[in-house]
Amino acid sequence: MTYNPRYYLDLMDNYGLKKIKDLYAYRIDYDKVRQENKIKRVADISKKRYNVTVRPINMKDFKNSSIPVLSPKEYLAKRKSER
Repeated sequence: MTYNPRYYLDLMDNYGLKKIKDLYAYRIDYDKVRQENKIKRVADISKKRYNVTVRPINMKDFKNSSIPVLSPKEYLAKRKSER
């Protein structure tokens, strides 16, 4: 993910551009993590409860390795329709 200085926001607003989404990225350095069991436990619960899949991204084929992500509203609607 890129980092942009604060003044970029004013520049983009002055050109009439608007933010359409927030992007989040997380990095875990497994060598420094002391709570590996907790992370694994939370990941396992998330997989079961929310049908989440965690996998590495193939940057050479990013377009085909990424999948669309549902918004919370879309997720709830889909879940409701499956019942």
